[in-house]
Amino acid sequence: MNFLTIHFLELFILTVSKINTQAKTIHQNIDIKGDAGLSKVVTEEIQQENQLARPRRSVVSATIPSCYESFFASSQPPSGFRLNHANIRYICQQVPGNTVNFYSTMFDIDYRIPIYSAYVVKQAQAALIGTVDRIDKWRKETGIGNKPASDQAYAGQTTYAKGHLLPAEAYSFDDNAILSTFTYTNAVPQKGRFNSGVWAQYESKIRDYAKFTCSTSGGDLYLIPGISEAKSRIQGECLQQSRKTLTKLKTSGDAVSIPKSMWTAGCCIVPARGAVGAFAVIGK
Repeated sequence: MNFLTIHFLELFILTVSKINTQAKTIHQNIDIKGDAGLSKVVTEEIQQENQLARPRRSVVSATIPSCYESFFASSQPPSGFRLNHANIRYICQQVPGNTVNFYSTMFDIDYRIPIYSAYVVKQAQAALIGTVDRIDKWRKETGIGNKPASDQAYAGQTTYAKGHLLPAEAYSFDDNAILSTFTYTNAVPQKGRFNSGVWAQYESKIRDYAKFTCSTSGGDLYLIPGISEAKSRIQGECLQQSRKTLTKLKTSGDAVSIPKSMWTAGCCIVPARGAVGAFAVIGK
């Protein structure tokens, strides 16, 4: 397997042919067009894998509500992220004064960060991406007590930024949609160079895919960005993972856990045809 190593970052693209809960192995050619000499054609062998199992204003619930399921293909959230769900809260993300649900979040109240979020960029919305400016106005969600972080969690250091899990720019087609991303339940610590560097480039590629590929095919793009508590590395043609306990950005007080890596998976679905394309990327 070929992969890109850029400073502290390893990125590799996973491509799947259709939605399936079983492990599959396929081959696909992907043209990666990036800056700074990133262009190359990658032929990859894909092996679907599960997240490491670990016990681990918006609608917040200890069980999965129906509003949460609506952002997943076939209304089926992924499984295998946790064996013990006692520390998990399922959130249907809204904004103050609005009852519209904008996306779903699986939030770990011990880590005090989201495990993943799920959202859909519909065909009509994709054409409007980039028409709304972001306003950095972060807020806490009710229903989780003191578990969501605040700006104090990131104060006193310059290595880690308060990064979006669901990127604000992906929802830059509507004022309330982009506002919905500025909640601490959608924020995770990310190294500054990672957040604003290569990872931002791949987020941009995903937006371009939504605008110029999926929507022009008549499809809606289903996306799940998430964090991993596993340290990943490439060995031969396989992705190897070793379990690592997440460390806290602070040792006391308003402390949030630092992910080992970030990932995003997407699937373009055309109502009359089903899944017409899919991809995933992971980076650390």
